[in-house]
Amino acid sequence: TYFNRADIPVGVVKASNPNFNCPRLWAEGIIAKYPHAIQSNYEAWDALKLYRKILSKQPDSSVTIVTVGTFTNLSNLLNSQPDEYSPLTGKQLIIKKVKQLVSMAVAIDSSANSGYESNVMGDIPAAQNIIHNWPTPITLSGFEIGVNIFTGRSLIHNTSINNSPIKDAYQIALAYDGSTEGRYSWDQTAVLVAVRGIDPYFNYRKLNFEIKDDGKDSVIAGDRITYLKAKYKPEEIGKIIEELMLR
Repeated sequence: TYFNRADIPVGVVKASNPNFNCPRLWAEGIIAKYPHAIQSNYEAWDALKLYRKILSKQPDSSVTIVTVGTFTNLSNLLNSQPDEYSPLTGKQLIIKKVKQLVSMAVAIDSSANSGYESNVMGDIPAAQNIIHNWPTPITLSGFEIGVNIFTGRSLIHNTSINNSPIKDAYQIALAYDGSTEGRYSWDQTAVLVAVRGIDPYFNYRKLNFEIKDDGKDSVIAGDRITYLKAKYKPEEIGKIIEELMLR
């Protein structure tokens, strides 16, 4: 609504709605300050129906899906059956319409996480379903990519930008974290690659994953997943992301 794009449909999990609470309360801060077209989750689309409705109308092999949270919605889509929007199953619809999936998920090179990552841990069965069964190419930006890229500091100190929900969210987060460097940029790396591609920002390797029942991810033989590797210096990627946010 703030960016004059209130026509973009929003969906939420309706079937089994988990209660995710963030102690930073940045969403609550934004809701209190800015007008918004949707007043509650009850007014939003069912995420599964919205996915099927949108995908059914797209040209074949044209859609890039990017996820920056749990895989709940995509797992529901993959398991879905024909409905009023398409005679195809979820898997058939994905194969027909989706070009690629780009996600911020998993962690394999961070001793701090040792293979455990929050987007996987937030819905382990969904992550297992997607990593093991998703039928299109997958690109993953792992924990160790975004944890080294800091953004937000230039934004919150920019005096020409006022009353911006993005700026406010960073101010809330950085104040909560007590950070002077900026905020970890996990999600933005996935969005950057989804929109602009891997090159020239990152290198990559081909591999495959298994997600254990406790949520731990481990590399297994295979090459179905494209996994990002650092190429530019973290501060260079951070500058690119901040320049986009400053617009």
